[in-house]
Amino acid sequence: MTDFSNVTHLLFGHDGVLVDSEYWYFKATQDELALMNIHLTLDQYMDHMVPGQSAYTSQLSSNEREAFRERRNRRYASFLLSQDIQIPGVENTLASLSGSYPMAIVT
Repeated sequence: MTDFSNVTHLLFGHDGVLVDSEYWYFKATQDELALMNIHLTLDQYMDHMVPGQSAYTSQLSSNEREAFRERRNRRYASFLLSQDIQIPGVENTLASLSGSYPMAIVT
């Protein structure tokens, strides 16, 4: 068993730890690319995103990329306001820890 007796503070990453918005970023990207007849699967997205590459960059001009990113970001923001991005159990876990430790979100 791990000894946590020396833990004095808790630091949490935001996305993927406290909320999960990655699917909605993928969906916004997929939806906007589909409007340009570029089809992106989740597997393709993951193959490119994990190493930090773009799945569509080589298919678009510089101006098209910029316009695409603006549209995608608007769609993504809309998803964040309208879709459930909560991770089950996070709220209860934070509530149970809040009286025992100073906590902060780092990203």
